[in-house]
Amino acid sequence: MIYSALFYLICFFIPISLMSQNEDFTCKVRLPGIVNSYAKTLLPVLTPDGSRIYFDRKEHPENIGGINDPDDIWYCDRLPNGYWTEPKNIGPPLNSISSNALFAINPKGNKAFVASVMPDYSMQFSIAEKDKKGWKTGKIMKIENFYSNSTNYFATMNADANVLLFSLTRNETLGDLDLYASFLLSDTLWTEPLWLGSTINTAFREGSPFLANDGKTLYFFSNGHQGYGGNDLFVSRRLDDSWTHWSKPVNLGPAINTPGNERSITLTSKGDTACIISTDQDHESEGIYFVCLKKEYRPEKPQTTTVPNITMSNLEQSLDVYFPMGSSTLTQEHKKQLGALCGLIKDKSRHAIIEGFTDDIGGLMYNQSLSEKRAFSITQYLKQCGLESEDSIGKGVFPIDRIQSDMSKQNKRKLSRKVTIRLIIKV
Repeated sequence: MIYSALFYLICFFIPISLMSQNEDFTCKVRLPGIVNSYAKTLLPVLTPDGSRIYFDRKEHPENIGGINDPDDIWYCDRLPNGYWTEPKNIGPPLNSISSNALFAINPKGNKAFVASVMPDYSMQFSIAEKDKKGWKTGKIMKIENFYSNSTNYFATMNADANVLLFSLTRNETLGDLDLYASFLLSDTLWTEPLWLGSTINTAFREGSPFLANDGKTLYFFSNGHQGYGGNDLFVSRRLDDSWTHWSKPVNLGPAINTPGNERSITLTSKGDTACIISTDQDHESEGIYFVCLKKEYRPEKPQTTTVPNITMSNLEQSLDVYFPMGSSTLTQEHKKQLGALCGLIKDKSRHAIIEGFTDDIGGLMYNQSLSEKRAFSITQYLKQCGLESEDSIGKGVFPIDRIQSDMSKQNKRKLSRKVTIRLIIKV
């Protein structure tokens, strides 16, 4: 095994004493060459005890699928003497010939939030568990109405394991990638991704979300907020429990951000140090860095994360299926979305309310007819899955004033061309 000197990670050992004297102390330290020997690296995640760092290597010759393998999970260990070991591919079962990523580690370090992009380009998320023999895959998470119109994505899980954050391209997305939140319902069932709003999201790209242990402080990269170069790192704080109201994002400053791209950020358990992907004046190629966060950029004291009030007793499974202008025909993408409901409607206690809508373009009779056709096409498909109890209604034009007011009229119209499916418990 090959080792390399760390020159003792200034960011982990010096700041402990210096920060007590100077809360504005800053540092940015690139990990040694043995760790940063390959430039196409993303998603550094440090274990809570700081002894191991996981990261994603793209198209590496030693990925499971070789250079055609888009993403594999790798790791390095830090030894007691401060040296880092040579990177290793974590191997099966977490890695395969498809895209694989590790986004978060739980506080005990024995569970990880992992993801894979399947051969059909669908995404699967699960909790992997580690024992003395190594990592094992867990149950696949079921996320209501989960889809993305791009294979580019980011994700993370909070320390309380009841909130998922995503960077996705969905029908209502303003830009290339927008940030969303999903909340735990029970076991492996999660809510439909909730758009975090226009304070966070822009007409460009927001990615690599990380929610600190306080459940309020959000870190992410963006090229849509004012910055110093390409993608910069920002911090924002959640203002209420709606998860759509956030403080104006603040740039982490030129001590961290560069004229190039900062692509990933995760925090250590203490919250005063972050692990990022960046560059510096001496290194043009991107690599893994540790940076010290100024006091005003750090999380508050840890607390239990509050999520919207969702309980299984009043749970109403809901799904919105969006259509192109003037269309009522189901596509393969629609059928993938509806597949998530097929298992649920086999429960004979479920009743489906299926409501079709249109935008405000066109005449009254035309829109009424189109909304009915959309509802009918969804109903017929779900009946093939075993649906027996339903109300199928064409509602005509969806009132765009019910859609968030700071969106453009064009985007509001896109969100109006839909069918809403609600599964409720029959009384």
